[in-house]
Amino acid sequence: MSQYLNLKTFPLLILVFSLSLLFFSILPTLLFLKILLYLVFYLGGMFRNFISKKET
Repeated sequence: MSQYLNLKTFPLLILVFSLSLLFFSILPTLLFLKILLYLVFYLGGMFRNFISKKET
């Protein structure tokens, strides 16, 4: 019975492990993209303000 249980839980453990690994590898990427987008918008806003100030 215990051997059957081990055979059943082993693929499940591998699945959970790979999913968590995938999640933790995707999470920093999402965070990085979020920061990058924020920086782009922030710098874009500053650049637009600079141009509008230059025109006046």
